[in-house]
Amino acid sequence: QEQEQQQDRKLRKCFFVPCSFVDVDLERRFAAHCLAKAQGAMRITGIAWFVIQLVIGFLPPPDPKTSLSQSFALGVRLASLGFGALIIALAKCMGEKTICGIWGFFMILQVLLNRYRTSYLVGEDPIYAWGDVGGGMMGSDSLTLLAMSTVTSSFCSFVPVRCRISLIVPVMSPIVYAVATLPLPASGPEHTLSRRSVLIIALAANSWFALLGQSRSEEADRLQFVAVAEAEATVIQERVMRYEAEHRIDAPSPQQLPRDVRSRASAESGTLHSITSTEVLFDQVKMKDIIERG
Repeated sequence: QEQEQQQDRKLRKCFFVPCSFVDVDLERRFAAHCLAKAQGAMRITGIAWFVIQLVIGFLPPPDPKTSLSQSFALGVRLASLGFGALIIALAKCMGEKTICGIWGFFMILQVLLNRYRTSYLVGEDPIYAWGDVGGGMMGSDSLTLLAMSTVTSSFCSFVPVRCRISLIVPVMSPIVYAVATLPLPASGPEHTLSRRSVLIIALAANSWFALLGQSRSEEADRLQFVAVAEAEATVIQERVMRYEAEHRIDAPSPQQLPRDVRSRASAESGTLHSITSTEVLFDQVKMKDIIERG
């Protein structure tokens, strides 16, 4: 527990992200509340990803000739199509780390589907693989950077995974781009090292601001969650107190009851306590359902 608290303090200091409630049970309930909404968002994500890959797959290649690079890109598109269908089917079974891993895979795909990098991976000349039209577009990484920024912003604004877990996705963005760009020769996209470095820094800034926005949104969600939990707890306490008060008023004094009735009432006092406890338990379950539905 102490190690987790130290980690939370480091995260708060470095990334300004909200970490966790002190109450372990409250944090567990908040995590379940966020996960239920994130699973619904993943189902929508899977549908959108499937449709996008389906539309792009029907676009004609820039050069109709067959090449290893185009075959590789087509295989990746088909795999992405199946991946989208898998997300739709298994969205309700995903945990927070699985969801972050899927969005990290989306980030890597944006680099793999870049035409120059595809040809570089398979060892083929990009001009031969994609034709003159493709070759003319390979000096810039604008589409790749736009796609990676879109993935980061969409994840941070649409999928309500807790920041202490989700920060891996925006942090991955500049790292993945740097690993996929810096080793490329000067003939690759963004030819000079200085220009590539500037783009990596710009991508890192975009990721940091996206994470900052997500953290502020989570802070507001946590405050709202606590307010609802406190309000429900107050209602439960008032109902229990009213229940006990009504039974104290309606019940006659023990001295006024016959001896056999007093004995029976004493034996049934445990039952009354059980009924009260059952009511409280039912209200807690109801409160949890209300909070989880958001």
